[in-house]
Amino acid sequence: MNIQTLLSQTGNLGGALNTIMGVLGQARSAMSPSAAAQPITQENSARAIEELTLIVVTLTNLLFAKWIITSEEFNTKFNELDLKDGIKDGKMAK
Repeated sequence: MNIQTLLSQTGNLGGALNTIMGVLGQARSAMSPSAAAQPITQENSARAIEELTLIVVTLTNLLFAKWIITSEEFNTKFNELDLKDGIKDGKMAK
C-alpha cells in the first residue's frame, strides 16, 4: 500500500487513516495462531511499519513546527491513550 496513493484516493487524511487502521486490524488478526494463512508477509509488514513511522514523524514534525501542539501536549495525549486499558505499555488498547 502506498500512502500517497491512498491519500489521493480517499481525498483526506481521516479516510486514509481509517483505511490504515483497517489494514492493521486485519494484520493483527492474521498474526493470531488461529487465523487462516493470509498474504501478509514479513517483508510487507516491515515496509508498512517503516512507511507508517515516516508518516507519524512527518505529521508530528509539522504539528510542532507550526505550533499546533507542543511536545508536552503530545506526550500528555500519548500517555492518556496508552493508559486507556490501564496498562502503560506503549500500545493501543485492544
